[in-house]
Amino acid sequence: MAKKIWFTTLAKTAGVPDRTLRHWWEAFCSESKDIIPPRKADEGTQWLFMQWLRMQGDQGAAPRAQQAATRAQRQSQAACAKAVTRLEHLIDAYGFDTVLTDVLQVVCASRGRLFFRPFQHAPDTPAPLLPLLH
Repeated sequence: MAKKIWFTTLAKTAGVPDRTLRHWWEAFCSESKDIIPPRKADEGTQWLFMQWLRMQGDQGAAPRAQQAATRAQRQSQAACAKAVTRLEHLIDAYGFDTVLTDVLQVVCASRGRLFFRPFQHAPDTPAPLLPLLH
C-alpha cells in the first residue's frame, strides 16, 4: 500500500472507524516501543501491525467463546429449572403416577429413550417405599 493511504484503506477495508484504528495503532506502537505515525510506517512495520491485529483478535476469541459457553449453560440451567417447576405443577394437579405414566413415559417412548415402570399399587394409595438395604 502507498504510504499515505494504507492506513485509511485498511480502516475502510476492515470496516473500522479511523479513530478506532488509530487507537489500535497507538497500542501497537506502545507495545513495540516504536512510536511512529502510520504514514511513516514501512512495509515491514505495516506487516507487523497486521500480525499484531490478528493476535489481538485471536486473544479475544477465547474469552468470547468461554462467555458464550457460560451463557448457554446458564440458559440451559434456567430452562431445566423451568421444566422441573412445570412438572411439579403437573404432579400437584394430577398426581405423580399420572404424570409419570401419561406424560413422561409417553414423551420418552416417542424419543426411544428411557421407559418408566412405576410400582403397581392402587391409584388412591402412595407408591410403597423401597426396602432399605443394609
